[in-house]
Amino acid sequence: MEGKKEPITMLITVVERRQGIKMIQWYGEQGITFHYQSAGRGTASSELLDVLGFGGTERDVIFSMAFRSRTSEVLKILGDKESDNIPGKGIAFALPLSAVNSLLAADMEQKEIEMTDIKNSGTAMEEHEHKKSSLILVTVNQGYTDEVMNTAREAGARGGTILKARWAGQEDAHPFYGISFQGEKEIILIMTHQSKRNAIMETINMKHGLKTEAGAIVCSAALEDYARFS
Repeated sequence: MEGKKEPITMLITVVERRQGIKMIQWYGEQGITFHYQSAGRGTASSELLDVLGFGGTERDVIFSMAFRSRTSEVLKILGDKESDNIPGKGIAFALPLSAVNSLLAADMEQKEIEMTDIKNSGTAMEEHEHKKSSLILVTVNQGYTDEVMNTAREAGARGGTILKARWAGQEDAHPFYGISFQGEKEIILIMTHQSKRNAIMETINMKHGLKTEAGAIVCSAALEDYARFS
């Protein structure tokens, strides 16, 4: 890989509980080898769960890193209805990263060189160019996720995935503009079309923002590509 370095992406995969390990093994066969796994739960309606192919609300969430071309190729395979060797049901999407550790990037580059089946996936990006989607991340105090998700649905969201988290700031830090941060947090991941993003974010912030008991912090990132697979 000479010349300009290829961009690295974060691939986020949401699958049914206990399918995470199988997906990680499958990703390894596709040349993606850096992963973190977390547990979560879905908030979509039963009708939407049926559409997505999910059998319940418990989720495994996998955070992986790979070069953009590798991620695009994998998402193309996941989105191919004819693929029959994918070990799970769910959704995967890619976020661009601006920087990573130099040693990690070098190791990823070496593994990519060792792959003998590298293919140019520029076509895959063009095929998915019409999918103008965003990932909304909402951090809320524990116990308020249902209220926030109801608000998000009213603004156009179809569902989300919830992860448990903790505030990791200094325990003796002064309140931020008079706002004290609760230790136990929940993070809501909502994928939506860009046309609905602003309405969802503004509505959540208005009803559940930092000055409310929910204490929501809302941000978003554009998705490079995504695929639903079943």
